Amino acid sequence: MDALMEDIGNEYFNILLWNSLLQDLERDGFGNITTCKMHDLVHDLGQELSKHHSITLEAVQELNHISKSIYLRLNTGVSNIKPKILKKNFERVPVLYTKARILGDVLPYFKHLTVLVLNTNEDIELPRSLSKMKTLGELKHLRGKLELYGLGDIYSVDEASDASLCTKSNIERLKLEWNKNEDEVENIEYNDEEVMKGFKPHANLKELTVVHFEGEKFASWITMMINLVKITLKSCNRCKKIPPLGHLPKLVEVEINGMIIAKVIGSDICGGQGRGSIELSESGAEKTVTTLYPSLTKLILRGLPRVEEWIEPVMCKDGEDQGNMLVFPKLEVLEIISCSKLTKIPSSCFPSLKKLEIKDLDSSVILETMSKSPSSLVNLRLLNIKNGGRGTSSIIKDLLSLTSLELNNCTGLSCLTIGTALEKLKVSNCPGLTNIGVLEKAGALRHLMIVRCPKYVVFSQSLSSTLVKLKLGPSSEELDEFPWPFLCDFIS
Repeated sequence: MDALMEDIGNEYFNILLWNSLLQDLERDGFGNITTCKMHDLVHDLGQELSKHHSITLEAVQELNHISKSIYLRLNTGVSNIKPKILKKNFERVPVLYTKARILGDVLPYFKHLTVLVLNTNEDIELPRSLSKMKTLGELKHLRGKLELYGLGDIYSVDEASDASLCTKSNIERLKLEWNKNEDEVENIEYNDEEVMKGFKPHANLKELTVVHFEGEKFASWITMMINLVKITLKSCNRCKKIPPLGHLPKLVEVEINGMIIAKVIGSDICGGQGRGSIELSESGAEKTVTTLYPSLTKLILRGLPRVEEWIEPVMCKDGEDQGNMLVFPKLEVLEIISCSKLTKIPSSCFPSLKKLEIKDLDSSVILETMSKSPSSLVNLRLLNIKNGGRGTSSIIKDLLSLTSLELNNCTGLSCLTIGTALEKLKVSNCPGLTNIGVLEKAGALRHLMIVRCPKYVVFSQSLSSTLVKLKLGPSSEELDEFPWPFLCDFIS
């Protein structure tokens, strides 16, 4: 089999890399090289070899210089140039770099174009005549990232299957985006579920993004992507359930953004058969431990306005010992945003949680469900919590590992007691706050910011004395003269 030009190019790249002629590599989350720096010798050599074969066209007066160029970067429009002149100068150029708004003026005149690079964030449709390929299925060697838009214009699973994504083993990142329906009709008939079935990718896929999908349930192939590292489901507003993903061994990041009719998070997200392992109990007896989401480190739940409860995970098998199950054992970041009705989250999960952000809730009751507060939590942000304060202070006091705390617009908060490890505290827009105190011997606080808390006038004695000691500043008697702006970012 003949080597693909991409493979040959990678071989040349690696030779340059091994000889330190390419340096300072940067990689994406999958380990792929995204940028690098040329050694000065390579840069100079490249310029010397290409000076007669490449040109950047900045003005139409330079047209006569491009007829023999191989590489052309077109930075200026040519709509006012006669077609005969354009044809003469552009027809033999094989490589073109340009912007979408310029492309339409010149594309008809390139007869030998083999490489086209568009520098644009705009949507653009290329004419079928640009390629001999008739379908995204004959493109057998696609690799890296593939984004498909306007999928609402596809009407059958067979039509979607023509893309033959399941045969394209080199695609690592796939985005499927349906049409955004601004004027949604109440009883419109969607075929999104059937279409999604036809877009089944190869099992090598590492990242999947689905946008504006209007089916009620996702295709079952999602749960079979055993190499999936990241999944984003965005604006899938007719879906009732989150697909069970807990058994996927390599899944590191999940974002669910916009499911306006989902009401419960339960087996939807904690489902799947999990991964079993044999461990020894304290008595030395063997026991089977089932792990769900064994590799997940980041979970974002956003825009679930009707969800009221996140149910404790349970095993599918009857009689299974709940203590023999690990859920989210490596989860470090949890964000719950615009889930206004949510009042309960599992208390038996998240043993490794380090950062928790909760934003836009109607009640702070959710905090009271954290009866088993994760001892690993170091960063907590509570933003725009209505009636926030009932039990908030006692929960925060129990989080002894907390080093950073931000409270914003927690309208029900009247007093706050912070733990011994806290280093950074930011409180803003809490109109009922009157007092902040610290546990005895707290000595870690370094940064304090209190903004727009009109009832909060003075520091509690415990907080004041701690801050003075930490700054090695004045004694308690000199507290009134201490330059507080130096200590605090802003206080009012």
